[in-house]
Amino acid sequence: MTKLYHLHINIFNITNRSIKRLEDIGYKNAPFLFIEGSYAPPMHYEFENNNFDQINQYWDKALKVLEEDSFFKGYIEYESLIDDYSTKYRENYKFSKDIPFPIAILKTVDVPFNAFKKSDLHIKRTLGLPYDELDSLLIKHGFYEVRTARHRLYTIQAESSKDMIFIYKKLKKYFDKSGGVKALTLEFVSRLVRFPSDFNVVGFLPKGAVS
Repeated sequence: MTKLYHLHINIFNITNRSIKRLEDIGYKNAPFLFIEGSYAPPMHYEFENNNFDQINQYWDKALKVLEEDSFFKGYIEYESLIDDYSTKYRENYKFSKDIPFPIAILKTVDVPFNAFKKSDLHIKRTLGLPYDELDSLLIKHGFYEVRTARHRLYTIQAESSKDMIFIYKKLKKYFDKSGGVKALTLEFVSRLVRFPSDFNVVGFLPKGAVS
């Protein structure tokens, strides 16, 4: 079982000095494209590695930078990707709309200040692919969209990893038949720190929402 570790810094305010320090550490700018009403942060930096000891060192270094910047607003999160919950599809984007969507509408709630999501589920489509019924289905069922330079990503977050594994398995069986996507990925979140501590983050599925 192979793991890849991702550190994400979602930035809503920060000093130039802190950006320079993060870049010197090794964090890379990974911007999202602007979408009206999107949850995407104005700035996004990330670091990834498959070495557990090293990734923890990079977490500690970035956390120190953010703690020392009184102007920083946003959050840093620590995610793990596991091969068993990552599916890549061939470059065949034709979507078969006749197959019933396998899950009910997912309703998220505000995240309490003393809690954080335990998992993210991402559905990746190529940015240049024309919008079709699948995009509408994903938004209707509770996913939100962000865009990178190459992709549009549909995401749902959950309080319980068990619930998200259930959703992942349902969607994998669906996309194996329906096509229309480039990747389906489940990420497990082990740490998330907000600045300030009551900073609002994207809502999540409450535990037991799909049971």
